[in-house]
Amino acid sequence: MITDTSPCPIYFGPELDHSSWLTHENGNRRLDFDPLVYPLASGGWAYQERALSKRNIHFTQQKIIWECMEKSQCECGFYMKLKVKNDFLDLPWEEEIITTYSRMNLSEPADRLPAIAGIAKAYAKRHTLTYLAGLWKETIAHNLLWQNSERNPGPRIRPLVAPTWSWASSRGRTSPLHFSSDTMHIQVISYKYEPVAGGDRYSRLITARLHIAGTVAFGAITNCRDGVVQMKFEDKTVCVGMDYDISAAGEDYIEFGTVLPFLLLCDDSGRAVGAVLRCRNKERKEYERIGVSSHVKFDPFEFTTFHWVLRQATTMELILI
Repeated sequence: MITDTSPCPIYFGPELDHSSWLTHENGNRRLDFDPLVYPLASGGWAYQERALSKRNIHFTQQKIIWECMEKSQCECGFYMKLKVKNDFLDLPWEEEIITTYSRMNLSEPADRLPAIAGIAKAYAKRHTLTYLAGLWKETIAHNLLWQNSERNPGPRIRPLVAPTWSWASSRGRTSPLHFSSDTMHIQVISYKYEPVAGGDRYSRLITARLHIAGTVAFGAITNCRDGVVQMKFEDKTVCVGMDYDISAAGEDYIEFGTVLPFLLLCDDSGRAVGAVLRCRNKERKEYERIGVSSHVKFDPFEFTTFHWVLRQATTMELILI
């Protein structure tokens, strides 16, 4: 029998869209959240703190959410268990961790590498890897196949906060590129890696260089369409996505018609896949990366370009900076 008849408040609130924070279809923890609902979760530094924590509590405008490696649960009682006990360090580096991290907000571009240093240290220890400016020494040739995923990438970050061959040098979202061939046509001879004074390889950098030997052809930058540029080799063309807005005024401006080196990386079913370079110091053979082959194809005959480029190209050593 109820004897206490004193008034008590009952609170009502808007229903939380649970799909905005629960697991992916594959049953793993979500790495990305809706920034309008979870503004803190869209921050670069907060991404690292969440990834390295085994348990998290999210205070949203509507509800409180518990998250651990086994399940996610809302205070309303709704929950979802993970298919497997999940750890961020078991996720693919480029496809999951970096693709999501590159979408996060940072007030200082120079924090692009330091804000993920904790994850990188733990990941390197877990998988026995050597860290190189956001990439891994053991798979460095394949790691060069990344693209800027922004429709309008904006100007290049200056001063540079990472070497141009790393995704960390590019503004905004990046993602890895996958092609039909795993055979890479470059050889990494050596590398030089110098962090700031008192730092380690996970800190901000003074310099990071790759000394490579590869196959290089020369083509002209032409015909920009929807952020994709065509590189013309006589009567052959290859579509490339630029790492930044090459039309922006300043030291990184590139005029259409300029002939640039094309570093051949791999063969995609007969199509030439490579990185577009720009010479910064001819005497020291120093080059910056400015773009990479795109999955977009304007010309169906691109699938005949690999062997043609290979015949026209020359083998040379160069330094990527």
